[in-house]
Amino acid sequence: MKNNLNAKPEIEAVQSLYKNISQLIEQSRYRIALAVNQEITLLYWHIGKTINEVLLKNKRAGYGELIVATLSQQLSMNYSKGFTKSNLNRMINFYKKFNDAQKVATLSQQLSWSHFVELLIIEDNLKRDFYVELSKREVWSVRILRQRIASMLF
Repeated sequence: MKNNLNAKPEIEAVQSLYKNISQLIEQSRYRIALAVNQEITLLYWHIGKTINEVLLKNKRAGYGELIVATLSQQLSMNYSKGFTKSNLNRMINFYKKFNDAQKVATLSQQLSWSHFVELLIIEDNLKRDFYVELSKREVWSVRILRQRIASMLF
């Protein structure tokens, strides 16, 4: 009978310990995900910048399409399907629409690459800046951002 009385506090202690450690794990996972996303966003911006600079140096007709297609094939073979021609073009567009390195570094701490993909569709700079600002301030998910753009909040 004495063993049963001691078992309950031990079980409660283990449950409490489990809860505390679970919170630590979840917090760490969240910070890791943020750091990975920030690094991916910055990588894609730098890829867009690098490709754009090469394309601007060689202004021959069709050169850009050929370079992006060839580069896409090589990158996809070595790194993943994430470097399709359309994704590389998205990265180039990302650099063109968000060409301030410091601003992108700051925004990448607050917005995910998926946020930027949604924002790239917006051609009007003022409108895009409006949605960037609200996304940051209101901490919108990508789904909410997409809904707000579709509802023409601007």
